[in-house]
Amino acid sequence: MGKSILILKASNDICGNEIGLLRHQCQLLGMAVHLQKIKSENSLSYIVKKHLKNRNKFDYVYLCTHGSISGFEVNLGTTPINIKWSKFSQLMCETGILKDDTIFLLACCKGGLFQVATDILAVCNSINFVCGVKWNVSKWDLTTGFVVFIHNIEIKLAEPNYAASKASSATDYTFVCYDRDEIEINPQYQNRRWDLFYEIGWVDRERNWIEKSKKIKKNAGML
Repeated sequence: MGKSILILKASNDICGNEIGLLRHQCQLLGMAVHLQKIKSENSLSYIVKKHLKNRNKFDYVYLCTHGSISGFEVNLGTTPINIKWSKFSQLMCETGILKDDTIFLLACCKGGLFQVATDILAVCNSINFVCGVKWNVSKWDLTTGFVVFIHNIEIKLAEPNYAASKASSATDYTFVCYDRDEIEINPQYQNRRWDLFYEIGWVDRERNWIEKSKKIKKNAGML
């Protein structure tokens, strides 16, 4: 079975021709490309459930939007909203559309920040790679970087960290790809993880687990 990518568009003003460029590059590499528009949290949940029903599983998830340290913007609906990175991760995690080594590509400013990766990895134990750029960049630099990244993964058979360094060399911006195996041994990750669980309401101040859902506990790696 060939590789596949789920492209999620959440913004009108930065996700035009660059998505077309990425889509054609992936098709050139023989991938199955699925393009979806996010208009709300409910629409994202619907997208995930639809692909689960169709038995689609993805090697890459590419999110195109405006981003910040706390979440990303959705401005395709009637009223712009922001979705937290942890909520995005939860919605993607609760079904079986991710392969074991699915790589999340965050095509937005600040998508490569450590806290962004932490918030995504902490609530979904089945996500292992989160990649993005650390700075505010233009849409053409984002697209160029990720085209180079995917090319190195698929054609050069490079490891994600090396592919990210090649994307950085191509754009002169810092692209990073966080690997769960490396990030989990970082004390900053562990501290942010428990702070996030408290913010969400899964643990109390003493870090005792209080969330009743076994599914959530499993997704967070607590079972």
